[in-house]
Amino acid sequence: MNKDTTILPQGRVGSSFEQYNELQERQFTSTGDKILAHPEVIHRLRYERRSFPIVLHIMPTERCNLKCVFCSVAHRDVRTDLPFSLIINVIEKMKERGLKALIISGGGDPTLYPRINELLCFAYEQGLEVGMITNGLSLNEKVDLDLISRLTWLRISLNTLDYKMDFDMADLSKSKVAVGFSYVWNERSSSHWTRVYKKVEEIQRAVPVAYVRLLPDCNLQGEKLENEHRFLHKMAYELGPPYFHQYKTHKTPEECHLGRIHPVLYTDQMIYPCDSLVLNSPKTNKKFHREYALCHAEDVGEFFDRSIEGSLIETKRLCPCCVFYRQNRLLMEILYGEHVPEPLEKGQFQHVNFV
Repeated sequence: MNKDTTILPQGRVGSSFEQYNELQERQFTSTGDKILAHPEVIHRLRYERRSFPIVLHIMPTERCNLKCVFCSVAHRDVRTDLPFSLIINVIEKMKERGLKALIISGGGDPTLYPRINELLCFAYEQGLEVGMITNGLSLNEKVDLDLISRLTWLRISLNTLDYKMDFDMADLSKSKVAVGFSYVWNERSSSHWTRVYKKVEEIQRAVPVAYVRLLPDCNLQGEKLENEHRFLHKMAYELGPPYFHQYKTHKTPEECHLGRIHPVLYTDQMIYPCDSLVLNSPKTNKKFHREYALCHAEDVGEFFDRSIEGSLIETKRLCPCCVFYRQNRLLMEILYGEHVPEPLEKGQFQHVNFV
């Protein structure tokens, strides 16, 4: 980081970088824009008043081989796994209702799910795109290389290097999988960042790296969170591609609708409206709380067949730390707005089914 740059008051550092950073956010994170590349979903939501599960986020296990200081589910039951038959049943019901893609993460780390290879095989047999988020420690040991190579994208947490000296990358040099990395800045970062940076350089020599996402610990509040965002925005600018900064902040939406297109199946066998609701939990009890659940996994078909009536949950009471305000605002425009948002061409985005 040796460029001489002055960060602007809102953390902005130049138009060309802003364009690049915005494009990376839109391509490789869930900003909500990709919803507009699905006109059939817009029609279903607005005129038929029915939900449409474009992508299902599965957290199959709470087992993990790390204990990150910023972990959003720090108080999970580390012995819990989803029954494989239940996962299959949910995927089949969702597929009947339009499901196009899966995200597999944790929970704990998905590579520690005992039947991870069977889960990936089943997903591919169903014609689904699959993205996986992992800390990378057990990736080579637990997951067959040919199954990793068939992923649409793979995101590995570089925070592994805050705790371990290294991790092994699968040989994906001949694969089309989009390989990306994420790093959450935390209390250990200052002493470990050199190791992280050198690891990215090493990987880039062997595998094309689509991006390295930098973001703060979203458990932070108010000005502390904003200060971290400003710091990381400048850092991404100085490092240059493939680094980018994701801006996540807390804002309570008027209504919650994200789970209508991007539901989450957690290890407690319940369906939830998003993967970040734990940010609303007290520090002493960071976990998925049943108060937020939409239904039991066995009832997911009936849930998605219901007519849309109002918010999925009481946002003003339950969601002071929502990071999906933008997505929910767009969904409200689709559902209730005076004008239908203009659809976008699917070719404008990579990974269009990962809304």
